[in-house]
Amino acid sequence: MKKIVIILLILSLFTGVIFAQFGKNKIREQDFKWNIYSTKNFDIYYYEMPYEIVARISKIAEKTLKEYEKRLNIKVEYKTPLILYLNKKEFSQTNIIDGFIGESIGGFVELRKRRLVIPFDGDFFDFERVLKHELVHVLHYQYMYPSNMPLRELYKSISQPPLWLIEGMAEYFSNDWQPIGELILRENILTSTIPSVALMNDSSFYNYGYYAYKLAQSFVEYLADEYGEDKIVILFKRLSTRISVDYKKEFEKIFGIKLKVADEMWQEHLKKIYWQDALGKENPYKIFKIVDFKKEENVQFIFPKLSPGKEVVALYANYKDEINILLINSKTGELIKNLTKSLKLDAYRGLKINSSSLVWGERGENLFYLANRINKDVIIKQNILTGKINKIEIDKIDTIESITVRDDKIYFIGKEDIYLNIYSVSNYNNKNEKNLEKHTSNIYYKKDLEVEGENIFFIEKNETGDSINKLNIRTGMKQMLYQTDTINSLKYSNGFLYFDRFFSDAAYICALNLDNNKLYQVTESFNSTLYPDVNKDKLVFNVYRSGNYKLAIKDIDTSQFTELIDNTFPEEFEIVSVNENEIEEIKNNSKDYKVKIVPDYIAGSLEYNSGGYFKSYTTVMGMDMLGDYRFMANLDLTAIQDFEDIDFQLSFNYLKKRYTLGGAVYSWTDYFINAVEGFAEYTEKNMGILGSISYPLTYKDRLELSLNYNRKKINYLEWIERNDVDFNEYNLYLSYIRDSSRWWGYYHPLSGYRFRLTYQNSFEMDEDSLKYGMALGDFRYYLKLSSRISVAQRLVYGEYWDRDAQNFKLGGINTVRGYSYQSLLGHKILLYNAELRFPVIDYLALALPKLDFLNIRGLLFYDMAFIGDAGEKISFLKYENDSPILKEEIKASMGYGIRMYLGSFLHLKFDWAWRTNLKTKKGSYFHFGIGSDF
Repeated sequence: MKKIVIILLILSLFTGVIFAQFGKNKIREQDFKWNIYSTKNFDIYYYEMPYEIVARISKIAEKTLKEYEKRLNIKVEYKTPLILYLNKKEFSQTNIIDGFIGESIGGFVELRKRRLVIPFDGDFFDFERVLKHELVHVLHYQYMYPSNMPLRELYKSISQPPLWLIEGMAEYFSNDWQPIGELILRENILTSTIPSVALMNDSSFYNYGYYAYKLAQSFVEYLADEYGEDKIVILFKRLSTRISVDYKKEFEKIFGIKLKVADEMWQEHLKKIYWQDALGKENPYKIFKIVDFKKEENVQFIFPKLSPGKEVVALYANYKDEINILLINSKTGELIKNLTKSLKLDAYRGLKINSSSLVWGERGENLFYLANRINKDVIIKQNILTGKINKIEIDKIDTIESITVRDDKIYFIGKEDIYLNIYSVSNYNNKNEKNLEKHTSNIYYKKDLEVEGENIFFIEKNETGDSINKLNIRTGMKQMLYQTDTINSLKYSNGFLYFDRFFSDAAYICALNLDNNKLYQVTESFNSTLYPDVNKDKLVFNVYRSGNYKLAIKDIDTSQFTELIDNTFPEEFEIVSVNENEIEEIKNNSKDYKVKIVPDYIAGSLEYNSGGYFKSYTTVMGMDMLGDYRFMANLDLTAIQDFEDIDFQLSFNYLKKRYTLGGAVYSWTDYFINAVEGFAEYTEKNMGILGSISYPLTYKDRLELSLNYNRKKINYLEWIERNDVDFNEYNLYLSYIRDSSRWWGYYHPLSGYRFRLTYQNSFEMDEDSLKYGMALGDFRYYLKLSSRISVAQRLVYGEYWDRDAQNFKLGGINTVRGYSYQSLLGHKILLYNAELRFPVIDYLALALPKLDFLNIRGLLFYDMAFIGDAGEKISFLKYENDSPILKEEIKASMGYGIRMYLGSFLHLKFDWAWRTNLKTKKGSYFHFGIGSDF
């Protein structure tokens, strides 16, 4: 099996994904034609973007950077690459980082070239917010990892301020208080225990998600108000430049108060603010009908839609580890149907979820919803009774944000170029002749829409906030009806427009009477109410309480509405203006992008298995600015006595197209101490060249093909009485990979499955070449027991055949514990591993010596393997005295282990194993390893 691992290591250079063998796929469908425009502090990379937008972005970036450099007293010593994508679909195709980019990621700054990468989705207001957040990280990186510092990846794994400080500063300096963020903070403080964000480790911070960012922002803002912004900056700088420092003691030195006390004072401060507003308001359980889910607790119901018959609610729910559309009994909360459970999402990234991406058909037989299919949004029409699905794909429209259905027409907010506008499509069941009509043509961001008669009502965001507008379909005349800071969703019923409006830090549902233009408040409670849907006399909506979205129902009586006299004026957003000269400057001074590949990454990594295997890798990697062209050099410099002892792999990758091309040359030596046919000590040297192509079929499936010439030399040490071996291999590899894993834990999936099927054929091309075939199947299944506990299982079947059939080599910490490294050899294998993975210690601080340890994890395991000849029948059990025991050719063990993850550089593994045949158990074997688990 070792030989397969070597080839997979080489193949990993070409995959373009996080993992060598597995991982979701990026599907690159567009070949972008990039331009560069340089300002004083930025190199701006863009394509197909109007010069006016580039000019605005450059002014925002320069102005913000100047402000931040002054406030943080950090000077950026290089031009920052600012890379702009036209939308999130194209942003998700970026090769700058290998990871799979989800819809929730609004931008990022990567360390190697300090590139700031961000999509522009037509919403200037949201774009500026994200850009300012990420620019704080640009200054963070400048101070934490100076560009001339060697091995900065190693340093990163040892010294870094806590996430609450890093992200809290980014949110605070960018003033990123969105209304929904303030609402989540308020509601959790009123009805939940407030987490001590400053005492969280980084893993816990990630577990709280968006809420942790708002907690961190609030805490940093409190410290800045009470003690001064300069002290926040000082704390960051001290924690960034000392490899071993107790951040709690450093905090106390700077602020003159213990961190725990500061955390308590901040929580008291928040309670004073939010409890004042909540006093006197009723508990939502008292004034609304709250429909709790009957099958499970802690399932969130969001964006409810009431059926025309009012007996069924369709909504999104986090049910059984997946976001699905459920049909719920509106009276009892009982599950009627999981509508999308059987939906074949293999060709989809997933459902597209927002307040207006799900709508009932007018007769109540069908539901319409949005899904993302290979870089394009599609509308899905599903019959709730038969389950029949029709996929509605609209030419020229890649992004769809909101849908509604009237009179056999679908109205939607979509993007044809850069900006979101309103469209309608009729004859949508015809795949070839859909009738598409555009109803608006402006630059303003649009959120939600409703259609009644000949009018379209919609939410539009501009410089003065969100407005409700009416557009006459026949005449094209537009009228603004109402404006405030933020409106999330919109629903028409019986002459009223219902919407959720923010009042300070809370949101309540209001109604606008279209006859007299009067404004009314419909709901008010202790907790916020959002996302209304109305059917005549019934209102369904969400109540946000205790960190959960609850489903609520209320009877509508317009005589009980409370009239509002709204004298507030939205705070005006200052949009950056540009003149014709500045636009012309961009046009005349932009240059075509030219590929330049330079080294930008150096790091070390270790692999070790007790009993016979050690490697230390030095990796040098480079790429062009956009990540489309890459090279990598892996060097193993252990045990060098002369030039021939140097082990290396040199590779080049091309990632511009949907497929990935790669080529490599390598020379690699392994050292073996084995116990087969006597005590044999030998070296095995592989030299060769390899070419490969990888093609993604869907986000989960891909094919890989590679051709490889390999020269193998096996040299026995001089006191071993065996002849050296020298031969050639001409190999073809074909693999099919599927990865449906999800819900990542610390360093591995928590649920789902993966498998890889590999076929190899080694052709006889000359007198020194080998002739054999090989098939290998690797199946992995993960079962989530909780957010931190999971069961991982692996089943591997492999077989060699033909004249020169090779041996699989098992044994050691990665295959069968309790046996020496690669001491089990055979032409056929069946390997089974099972592990129960769980946390042991989140944080451990020792007084003497003064050391801190994070994220210590534990596992219980059982390993079992059949190792035999190609024609041998696999059989596991025999009986002694009517008791089943394992046969001699079955090797099994059980035991426990500890995992310590010291950043990205060292993953330490300690395992204790006992051999077993189901009847007896032999003495323990200790294994130590460095590397990742399956």
